[in-house]
Amino acid sequence: MKILNFGINFVNTISNKTCSFGAKVHNDKLERSPENDKFVRTSANSINLSKKKLSLADMEIAASNLKDIKDEKLLNDELLYFLEPKIDAKGKATFTPSQALVIDAAHRKIEYFKKLSKELHSTAKKYGDDCADQMRDVFGGNKGLGQYIVYRVKDSESIYNKLIKEYKDNKVNGEMLDILSQKFCRMHVDDLDKDDKEILKIAVKQGEIKFEPKDYRKVADILKSTKKDYVESVNYIKDLVGTRLVLPEGSEKELKLVEKYITKAIQNGDLQITRVSNYHANHILPYIQHDTAKYWKQLVPGLKVVETSEVRKKNGYTTTQMNIVHNIPTKNGVKEILGEFQIRTQELNYIGNVEHIIYDILQNKNISKNIPELKEYYDKIGIEKAVKEVFNDKKKEQAYFNYEKAMYYWVRNNETQTDANRRYPKPRLYEYGLDDYWNLLSFDSLQRISKRASEIQKKYEKTNKLEKK
Repeated sequence: MKILNFGINFVNTISNKTCSFGAKVHNDKLERSPENDKFVRTSANSINLSKKKLSLADMEIAASNLKDIKDEKLLNDELLYFLEPKIDAKGKATFTPSQALVIDAAHRKIEYFKKLSKELHSTAKKYGDDCADQMRDVFGGNKGLGQYIVYRVKDSESIYNKLIKEYKDNKVNGEMLDILSQKFCRMHVDDLDKDDKEILKIAVKQGEIKFEPKDYRKVADILKSTKKDYVESVNYIKDLVGTRLVLPEGSEKELKLVEKYITKAIQNGDLQITRVSNYHANHILPYIQHDTAKYWKQLVPGLKVVETSEVRKKNGYTTTQMNIVHNIPTKNGVKEILGEFQIRTQELNYIGNVEHIIYDILQNKNISKNIPELKEYYDKIGIEKAVKEVFNDKKKEQAYFNYEKAMYYWVRNNETQTDANRRYPKPRLYEYGLDDYWNLLSFDSLQRISKRASEIQKKYEKTNKLEKK
């Protein structure tokens, strides 16, 4: 760990370091590019920043907007510390104009992302069928393997959550945190290790670092949405339309045909792939052969083929995933839609779908989707409590990973008939020392839960639709 000096003098110069995104940026072809200066806001949440002193009404708006910023988790704790108001003798929150400047900019960013997520979702809905048809054509149409293509468009809530996460990872924890890092130890934030960053947090809380008006302005400037930010934001969402080839068998013969179709489409220019990831555990066969993926890399300049530890999942998750650029002809030219394509089999697709609730819970997602009946059902069976109990205990967590890996191996073994054509019995959760959870977290139980949740959601949506009419 590097040694940091708590008594360091404040640094007067702020780093002008920019954030590198690594991946190639595709120019998005949406209908328009919203910019900050054209962003219309309602008077209800606008702060008058033209005066040197904030009015009582502006103070109240700043307090409300700061709560939204905290709820949406746009900024990290270190930056939020500098936005905390002082409480006056009457118990009212008071903000400085500099604080209000950042709060206003951050709130604008949240509204911007919400508006952009709806626009992207609308675009996905508009061109989703075209993207799916394109992939069906790649796999021989409805008379070939194309008949097994399914698709979904990313909903606006998922898009919004992704925009917030990526922005926080790339800007907030990069450029904005760099301001504090430069002040504290004259080092870039990228040069700090985990322990250094923890010490930086302590230094902020203990008042070792101060913010000046120019620092607030710097943060506010980073939060502004420009044309460049728009393109970067759009390119955060690489799975706007998700297509999936759900194979009935997954046999060697079937997968060779899949490879043949994809190779032909690449050679003919009918399929633009930017990344291929063969997700599987070491002892589980992937859906695409390593040599085939390497051959595609030779055919496509810049294609990234990931077959390292990045795709060795602890739970044995198995699929071949590709990032696709769909080029959809329109009357105004060609529309580029960033999509994700996956290869799975019917049996493995079932496993991947039913276990997704565990992932959502661990990501603190709203699994009840604001549906009261669904929340009541999940609370009654205790699914969230069970997941957190297992994954907050290292021993139980590893046992569950072993169970999942065994399930994925069981599926792929039965599909490929390896190991001298032996068909192994289906793994049972209690065999892995998780007796208390077998009736809730086993894949059979998760399937029942998923089915019941789907029924509740459909009933809720049907009722709400009738009420709106």
